[in-house]
Amino acid sequence: MDIFADDHDRSQYVHFMREESRRHEMEILAWCLMTNHVHFIVVPHSETSLARGFGEAHKRYTRMKNFREATRGYLFQGRFSSSVLDEPHLLAATRYVENNPVAAGMVRCAWHYQWSSAAFHVGDVEEDPLVKDKSLWDLVGDWRSFLEEGARRGTGDAENLVMKATRTGRPAGDSDFIKKIERLTDRDLSRKKPGPKGKRGDN
Repeated sequence: MDIFADDHDRSQYVHFMREESRRHEMEILAWCLMTNHVHFIVVPHSETSLARGFGEAHKRYTRMKNFREATRGYLFQGRFSSSVLDEPHLLAATRYVENNPVAAGMVRCAWHYQWSSAAFHVGDVEEDPLVKDKSLWDLVGDWRSFLEEGARRGTGDAENLVMKATRTGRPAGDSDFIKKIERLTDRDLSRKKPGPKGKRGDN
């Protein structure tokens, strides 16, 4: 089901997301609105940032759409998917997000798509409605070439790992990063082999 019918819808969604991300301390690093889904790279600054930031923005947008179109129901089905990323996978995820319209055949260059952070990151626009921090610039020498390379190469191992981690909720990173997250969360995040668990007392 489509979430956005036109640019008015997208503009309203961005407005709600801007307000709720600031209200709930959710720092947005990159984003892209597609027709039937959205992508965000964010840094939550509290335990409730993600749930409340996205939850409230999506509630407000859904109410607006239902009122305007005299309909009822949900637009965003289920909980959003997320994953903690180390620096290399943060960059891979950001490139994947901003190249989504290219992969979908909507534009030839990511920065030509109005409803993402790509134009801001390549320097074609001075301000972005959602991204305020230019910290990602320090990690990439030439953002335009960075996106072009990703579009030519397509989805690689890092992007595939990010997508898998997002579906499962596991962190995406090297072994040292995973161990660090384990220490911080006091959880065992080692990959388990598929199959039935052994019974107690098995030799």
